[in-house]
Order: sequence, then C-alpha cells, then structure tokens
Amino acid sequence: MKKNHLENIMNPHVVSVKPSTPVSNTIRIMRKNGISSILIVDDTKPIGIFTERDIVRSATQGKPKFEVEIHTLMTSPVITVKQDIDMYDAYQHLIINDIHHLVVVDDDDRAVGMLTPTDLITHMEEGFFDQDIKALRAMHAAMFLITEKITVMRAIQHMVHKSQSCLVVAKKNKPVGFITEREIARLLLKRTHVLKQPVQAIMSTLVPTVAWDATSQEVARIMRTQRVRQVVVLDTRGEILGLLDQSDLIKGLENKKVEILKSIIIKQAHEIQGLKRRIMQTA
Repeated sequence: MKKNHLENIMNPHVVSVKPSTPVSNTIRIMRKNGISSILIVDDTKPIGIFTERDIVRSATQGKPKFEVEIHTLMTSPVITVKQDIDMYDAYQHLIINDIHHLVVVDDDDRAVGMLTPTDLITHMEEGFFDQDIKALRAMHAAMFLITEKITVMRAIQHMVHKSQSCLVVAKKNKPVGFITEREIARLLLKRTHVLKQPVQAIMSTLVPTVAWDATSQEVARIMRTQRVRQVVVLDTRGEILGLLDQSDLIKGLENKKVEILKSIIIKQAHEIQGLKRRIMQTA
C-alpha cells in the first residue's frame, strides 16, 4: 500500500443525506460534524454534493432557501475518483474541475472517502514544499478588497460574482478584517437579517497574514496550525500584495512530481548502463 495513495490521505468519514432532506437539516448536520461539504446519496450512490459555497450562493437569490429539499440546491453530477490513485493525480482532478471536494469511491461506486486541499496539505511532509518559492511568487494577485461599511449582502454578491472563497476588508490597503464562506454560511443559518448589516459587524479582525518573503513551507505550517485555507500576503509596510490559498500552495506538487519522475528516470538509466556493462564483460 503506497503512502501517497488516497486511501492513506482521504477522510474516510463520509457524511451523507437523502435527496429529500431539507436544506436546514443538511446544514445542521454539516455544522455538527464540522465539515464543509456533504454528499447527497441515493441507494448508496452519490448523486450530488452540497458545500458552503452553495449556501452562500443561495443567499444572493433573496431569502436563503433553507426549507426546500436538498436536491434542489445540490451540485450534480459528482466528480469521483478511485481510492488507489495518488495525491498528484487527485490534485489534477481538483484543479481541472475547479473544485475543493473530491469524492473517493470503491469499485462499486460507493463513497468511501472525501479529499480536500486541506487533506493534501495536512498529509504532506514539509520537504514537499520548495524552500525557494516565496509567498510573493506563489500567490495569485486576483482578489477583491471591500470596505467595512458595505452590507453583508453586497459582500456576498461580490464573493459569488468573483468566485472568491473569502474577502479581505481593507483600510488604506491594510487588512482590518476577513470574511470566509464558512463564516457566512454559519451566520445565514442563525440570522438571515444579518444580510442588511455592515460587514464590520460580522467580520473577523484576526486576519491570517504572511510576509512576502515567507517560504511555501512556512505558509503550509501557518495553514496547518491556524487551520485556515487562505492567507493575505503583505509587503514590508504591512500593505496588501495579494492572496495565497491552498490551491496556490499545492501547485508546487507539479514541480515535485517532475523532480520525482526525473530521479526515477536517471536511476533507471544508471541501472541500464550498469546492466549493459555487465553483459559486455561476460560476453
């Protein structure tokens, strides 16, 4: 059994509901289990998935539809992979399909696990991350800054329109607040009237940040210890340069995979040369 195969990395605790389950009950189950997604299963087979992003997206359509059946809001079909592939291939599926939750199934197409970028980073050894790659190079500059005065509804609309999993509240280009999909999803379930409040009332003032010259290894350590999916990259004056999320960080896996393949090829070439010499000596 290979160490990097999904069966050793995935979360085997699969939580699911039936298609007829009300959205409100589904969200409560997600909160109780501390998960960001839940499978919709029909006759043991996954037919859809519901995530925190779906909760946030539903809020832009007016009053959140918490009493409708979950099949009306789920994302379908579900992207699935077999459990015997390795984490490099799994990462490719996440990136190509632009998803953050990958369903792992057995030979009978029954869900046996779930994989997220958090799982990949948690199980990677520190040596996987290139010390030479700085946060400034790894980050993606595309981000949306908001002010603390705009309403929560307006912030959610920006988040959905820009396909952002978080928003940074800024003042004079310095971070003063942070809002994530998970926080908004929790708030929406508790109080729908929060949509009319200013962002300042619900934002977290504990903004996860890293210096522009932090290494990928250091960023990974911060994400693990602080249990965050994104960090804001700052310059020497504490001003915002961009955002770095888990997907940006694990893109370094591609380089690592190339290095591993090269080392295997070189090793095999040496072995072939050695075999040729032995054959010539005995000829």
